[in-house]
Amino acid sequence: MHYRYASVYEASVLIGIKMAKKRRFEGTEESILQSLRSAAEWGMTIEEVAEKNRINRVTASKYLAILEVKGLVILRVVGRAKLYALKK
Repeated sequence: MHYRYASVYEASVLIGIKMAKKRRFEGTEESILQSLRSAAEWGMTIEEVAEKNRINRVTASKYLAILEVKGLVILRVVGRAKLYALKK
């Protein structure tokens, strides 16, 4: 089967979803979504998400990218900062 992705990054994110252990993935994913629900309207930076969920920045970044591909969060770039917020 041949799939077309918007980017190599998106393809790697989708492969990462399949490889993630389901229970751990869903727990972290839900924790991040809960953090974003309680965040200010403009969202949270990757570092804020990582701190609040007690995970490292790389892990937070990967989960946020997965949630973005799934259409659950939106990304806003403000200067050098990336702000993630729940999609309305």
